[in-house]
Amino acid sequence: MENIIDYSFDVDFNAAREAGLTWLPWIGIDYKQSSYKILVAAESHYANQKDAQERQIKLEDVSDDENYTRDVVNECPINRDWDNSMFSNLHRALLTTDAIDGCCLWKNIAFYNFIQRPMNYTADWQERPDGSEFAAGWRTFIDVVSIIHPATCIFIGVTASNYFNDAMSTLGVEFTKVEVVDFLNGAYLKKATVVIDGVETQIVFIRHTGKFFSWSLWHECLVNLLPDTMKYLKELIFDDPNQVAVDNDDISFPVSERNYTHGIPHWLSHKPIIACKYSELFDEEEEDAKYISVGRAQYNNNCASVKILRHSGIRWSRQSEEVPIHRTAYMMQMFLTAILHTQQNGKDAFQSSAHEEIIAPVDMDFLKNEFNASKKEIAEGLRAVHDLLHKIDINKI
Repeated sequence: MENIIDYSFDVDFNAAREAGLTWLPWIGIDYKQSSYKILVAAESHYANQKDAQERQIKLEDVSDDENYTRDVVNECPINRDWDNSMFSNLHRALLTTDAIDGCCLWKNIAFYNFIQRPMNYTADWQERPDGSEFAAGWRTFIDVVSIIHPATCIFIGVTASNYFNDAMSTLGVEFTKVEVVDFLNGAYLKKATVVIDGVETQIVFIRHTGKFFSWSLWHECLVNLLPDTMKYLKELIFDDPNQVAVDNDDISFPVSERNYTHGIPHWLSHKPIIACKYSELFDEEEEDAKYISVGRAQYNNNCASVKILRHSGIRWSRQSEEVPIHRTAYMMQMFLTAILHTQQNGKDAFQSSAHEEIIAPVDMDFLKNEFNASKKEIAEGLRAVHDLLHKIDINKI
């Protein structure tokens, strides 16, 4: 690793560690001389040991190891000691294939994790950073960028973008606000910029490159958004950039795996058909709202309804007469998502940013018939919503 990593920034990084940087970023040995300095920002490191005690030991070890990020890069995308879809799909999004010399790429780019705390990631506990951690992450980001001055930063994941504008205003950094460029593969492509010490860094947010990632769609978007950078990477890696290998992009969305909704109550009178975990929409685990479901209605199982499943801390609540106003838009999102799923003709090719999952595949035809039975009323309502959305200035809310 000593021959492919640049340690010359470490004195400055050590100063940044006093302000919240846990792990020293990976800086390729040729990064300083790169024509297009690229920083890749992932979200966090994870501990996934099944045994709780072993997992706690892992969390503590990772937190105490300032070189952990560097070891991960060296072991996974460079030496291929173990597999990680985040890295392999990142390679494909940038270069259309994972069949590359990892050393050739990674000695030219920089990498770090936005959240500087390891997360629990098990079948029963898929921990996510809270809002305060995403907000604080931008302070560390500015420290890193102030040291290595990348021309481009590619974020693996879009959640951090929700806290960018407020963070930059608070930190007094020159910036352009986050702009939505496109929506694809169930996520928003976004961009923004910061200017530090007179150097502009273009920031691009893409869908997390782990599960359900269609690299071919994101590759096309990156080529359109960062043409010079993407051309540089191809010329860097391939002898003939016009004749490169292309992997198969056989992305599928097994939404019935229930990675996000495994804890949803199935014994209540309301029977979920399609549901999402509420915190995937509204990043707050402490809210009483736990899931949003489109399913068989509590009042009549032969009818369909939208329901927010609430938990009081003691039991699942029946109180659903009133809905806090900030939840109504999320209910509408799930309603529209359910319609889209019934139009997919059984294909698992769609999943929204809510990470909704099909709880009862056997009831999908029932749900489709229910939508069809209310087709006139739904269409009239959606037309009205469509017209209103075009009149509302979201920035003034």
